[in-house]
Amino acid sequence: MGYAPEKIRNILLAGHSSSGKTSLAEALLFLTKSSDRFGSVAAGTTVMDFEDEEIRRKASVSLAVAPLEYNGTKVNLLDAPGLFDFELGQYEGVQAAESVAVVVSARGGIGVGAEKAFRLAKKNHRATMIFVTSTSVDNADFKKTFAELREKFGTGVCPVILPVIEEGKQTVFVDLLENKAFTYNNGKATEVAIPDTDGYADELLSDINEAVAEVDDELMEKFFMEEPFTHEELINGIKEGTKNGTLYPVFAADSLTLEGIELALKNMVALMPSPADLNPYEVTNNTEESVKL
Repeated sequence: MGYAPEKIRNILLAGHSSSGKTSLAEALLFLTKSSDRFGSVAAGTTVMDFEDEEIRRKASVSLAVAPLEYNGTKVNLLDAPGLFDFELGQYEGVQAAESVAVVVSARGGIGVGAEKAFRLAKKNHRATMIFVTSTSVDNADFKKTFAELREKFGTGVCPVILPVIEEGKQTVFVDLLENKAFTYNNGKATEVAIPDTDGYADELLSDINEAVAEVDDELMEKFFMEEPFTHEELINGIKEGTKNGTLYPVFAADSLTLEGIELALKNMVALMPSPADLNPYEVTNNTEESVKL
C-alpha cells in the first residue's frame, strides 16, 4: 500500500539510556497490531533490539526502524541508542525523521541523554515532542518531571496529556485538548469523569492557551479578549508551533501497561508534521549549523 506524503510520520525516539524508548516503540507496535507479540527489553524479545549484543546488554546499540499504521497514517519509528558509546545512531536517525520524540521517565526525570537529544533536534530544525513514560510505576511524578522540563527547555514545553494517579493505583489520562479523561485496561480506553487535580489541569490548560496564542496574531488577539479557543484552533496552533520550532508538545503514557498509549499516538499523528509539511534542510560540512535549502 502506498501512502501520500501527508499520511506519513517519521519519528525518531531519542533520549537517555533506560528512559523507555524501546519499550515505547514495542507498545506502539503491539497496540496497532504491527507486531503480534508484546516483547520485553528485560526478556530480550523486542522488535527493535534484535542483535545478540543488544539482548545481552538489554539496551540498544544501533538505530532500528519499524513501521506501524494508525487510522490510515503510516508512522515510521526510528529507535536510537541512548548509550553514549553508540550515539551515532541518533545522528543517523535525525537525518531521516521530521520529528524527534525526546523520551524521559516520570520516575527517572531528565537525563543528559535527553538534553543532548533535544539539542540535536533543535540544531537540525526538527519538530520536537517530549514523551514522558513510566507514568504508572511506583515513585513516578509527572508534575515534578513536567516542571523540570519547563525549567530545562523553556515555556515552549506544551502539555497535551496529563496522567493523574487516583487512590494510589489507577491512572487517569486527561486529554487536555479535548477535555476528556480515560482509564485503560490492556490498552482499551474507557472514558471517565475528569478527576480533581486541585487546579493543576486548569493551570496546564492556561499554559496551552498562552503558548498557542503566541503562534498567531489573530489567536493572540482572541487570547487577550479572553475568548476560549476551539479544539481546532488548539490543534492547529500547536501543530504550527511544533512545525516552526517554538512549541514542544508533551505526551504521557505507560509503555509496560499500555495505559495511555493509544491516546498519545492519536495526538502524535495529529500534531507532528509529515514530510509534506516541512521544508528540506541539509547539514553543511564542518559546522554544527543546518542550512535551509
